[in-house]
Amino acid sequence: MDKFKSYYPDKFEFVPKSYKLPEEDFILQSAMKLEKRVQKQKIYIAKPSKGNQGSGIHLVKNFNDISSY
Repeated sequence: MDKFKSYYPDKFEFVPKSYKLPEEDFILQSAMKLEKRVQKQKIYIAKPSKGNQGSGIHLVKNFNDISSY
């Protein structure tokens, strides 16, 4: 999706920012801290990697609420 969004930004405004953990955990932590300071705290969707068919999806507000990658 990121590739399509880079080519057609006006058509892919609906795609939320995503982070791949553990590779991008520092980026996600920084984004979550910034959101707390700038505006109302957001709720993030944490979902496990492929193959879980919707099992293990959680709503989190803090990085520490993400139990495992």
